[in-house]
Amino acid sequence: QVLGSAAPQRHAPRRRRPPGRSPAMCKQSDAGDKVLSGEASKGEAVKAILPQKLDPNLWHIHGNSYDLSPFVDKHPGGRLAILSGRGRDCTALFESYHPWNDKHRKTLRAFGAAPPPPDPFYEEIKAKVREAYPGGSKETKMRTRT
Repeated sequence: QVLGSAAPQRHAPRRRRPPGRSPAMCKQSDAGDKVLSGEASKGEAVKAILPQKLDPNLWHIHGNSYDLSPFVDKHPGGRLAILSGRGRDCTALFESYHPWNDKHRKTLRAFGAAPPPPDPFYEEIKAKVREAYPGGSKETKMRTRT
């Protein structure tokens, strides 16, 4: 090896996006991995720490943005439940907080792009919840309105 020459750059193989993770979530995760391993420059490290700019008035689900404001007062789980997802990537909330039916997918379709098919990970969790509570949400002793 010649003194002063840079070692050849090795690039990691491209990773596939995990199910249920939006592209924005994966970019943040990849950037965070570089910071933790010491591979990131100072500028990259700062960008990895700062969250991606998302419109604070929209709900961001599966990489799409939706204005669900007209639906807030109609949300069966109450205002607090739906407003907790506004202004951030709330894909995980959207997928995991609706175990009893798929009405949430139909509702979302009315406000923009149709969400992708349900992820097997969340479908398995929902099936287990339905198995544990065969009587539905009434059996969970959860308040239906917040």
